Amino acid sequence: RRYATVRAARFGRVPAVAMSYDESRAMVTHYARLGYARHVQTTCANAARALGNDPALSFWRAFGTIAEGGHSEAITKLEAMLTHADRDIELACMAAIVHAHKSARVVDEDSVERYETRVLSEEQSASATALVECATFYHLAGGPDAGRAKDTARRALDLAPGDVRAKTLLGWIEMTGRGDGDARDEPGTGTGTASGVLTSARSATSRRRAAAAVRVFDEVLRSPDKGGEAAIDALLGKARAMTVLSRYDAAVDVMNELAARHPGFAPAASERAKARLAACDFEGAAENARRGLAEDPEDIECHRVMVFLSLSRDGDVQAARRQMASLEEALERREPRNAFLFLETSRDAARVAGGDAAVLASCGRLLEKARSLRPDDGAISCESAYQARLAGKYGDAIELYAAAATAAEAEGRLDDLTPMYGTILCQILDRRVSEAASQLEFLEDIATDENDLVFAFLNALNAHAVNAEDADARAEELQRRAALFLESVLKKPPALDFFAECDPDVLLRCASLFSERDGSVDRTAGARDAGTADAGTAESETETPRALRILEALCRRAPGMRGAQEHLMRARFAAGFLDAAARTAHALLRLDDAHGEFRV
Repeated sequence: RRYATVRAARFGRVPAVAMSYDESRAMVTHYARLGYARHVQTTCANAARALGNDPALSFWRAFGTIAEGGHSEAITKLEAMLTHADRDIELACMAAIVHAHKSARVVDEDSVERYETRVLSEEQSASATALVECATFYHLAGGPDAGRAKDTARRALDLAPGDVRAKTLLGWIEMTGRGDGDARDEPGTGTGTASGVLTSARSATSRRRAAAAVRVFDEVLRSPDKGGEAAIDALLGKARAMTVLSRYDAAVDVMNELAARHPGFAPAASERAKARLAACDFEGAAENARRGLAEDPEDIECHRVMVFLSLSRDGDVQAARRQMASLEEALERREPRNAFLFLETSRDAARVAGGDAAVLASCGRLLEKARSLRPDDGAISCESAYQARLAGKYGDAIELYAAAATAAEAEGRLDDLTPMYGTILCQILDRRVSEAASQLEFLEDIATDENDLVFAFLNALNAHAVNAEDADARAEELQRRAALFLESVLKKPPALDFFAECDPDVLLRCASLFSERDGSVDRTAGARDAGTADAGTAESETETPRALRILEALCRRAPGMRGAQEHLMRARFAAGFLDAAARTAHALLRLDDAHGEFRV
């Protein structure tokens, strides 16, 4: 077995880690699956320096170049590799050239046709190893040919029934649908499409697929012929499947096994942290993330875990500001051209920032970097609009939502109502209620999800703003949909993107709306002992005000979000739950002992 000393960090600041060839290949696959294109290139380059010129590592380095948008550069490298390529990667090289051409701004149709013909011809005589390499490429690259991954991997198994890499890949395809021509990764449930029925159906499908994948991964891990690379990927896959199956402690055990058996696998620290996060072992998640940062101070995923915990659990804004600064540096050094990662990191932090100006400023800088890389990307424009709305810049937000809607239309996503929803909310908040009303009237004809939370919220908020006759009915409909939404979404385990799906800003605005409406009905219910009204105590539907149900559910998941806790304190006080309000105030004083309202 080949071993080499390979530096985990690109700039040599981290002590050398003994990493095997199998571990380096598994890292390449893992980073490609995360979308970390520069990490793929760096890992391949470091391993190649230590191991010599390995054809497979050269191929995957070119893959990373394609993923970063360097299509012409990658095509030149891949065509050069074809002139003296190892037979085991020839097929993958040709498939990658086709993918690079199709992904380029200007598509060379003649080259695509020529290489597609060569791929079809080469597949007929390719070895099992070559087919697995090509199937792995299809699975990780995505794009129009991603659906060929499953058939190509099955063809490899027909040639070599015991091939553990092919089996492991099929396990991942079964679990995610990525690379299966008949399935796709299941979308998350955002606040814009909150449907209990649809979410339950998706969840049931996900669990069936995850259970099938576990059987495949267990078969690989029991195999006496399993290779190191396949074993690592199977363990990663099994941990993810266990999370889907809500077996969170089992997922942690699998990740602990991976870390113990493969100490050279650098991403183990962050993956263990995320597994513990899903298991609600927040101290353990922080411990693993800190350990990962001690080994590699620029570990992006560990930084993201620490930011999430500081803001959502600990309420330590000062620590979060420092961590965001470090995270910005790490992103700039490790993934400088990864627009999606800049977007995702900014989005996840902004959701739990609680309105903190410094954290939101960091999020804004990350978004600007993403926009500089992909100026016409609709998702980036939409998130920029969202964060402008958080800052109260409603006019800027409306302009950005318009740009996002134009991009969505150009991309064929005509059913994406997020930009329109955001525009209407900004119009209402900016007191442009007549414009909002006309847009809502238009939406009545095209909004098809009867359990859509945001649509119900916008209708209720607009009716409340103009004191419409149906304001009470709109609020009751919002209450119904909010209950369904919370029941569905709060079953999900904690994760870095949890609050991107469970949007705290919308939930807080729903709670504020209920507080205003219910407060006008009865403010003199009398002081009640709130010893039984704490966040973890079930109250009957008639005893617990509507606002409290939302706020208590949100604060259970994010006790460190000061804004949510402040809303909860005021709502409990207004409802007469004085003991519970006092406890919330004491908790807030531990976060900020100089805040006058908490003491009052």
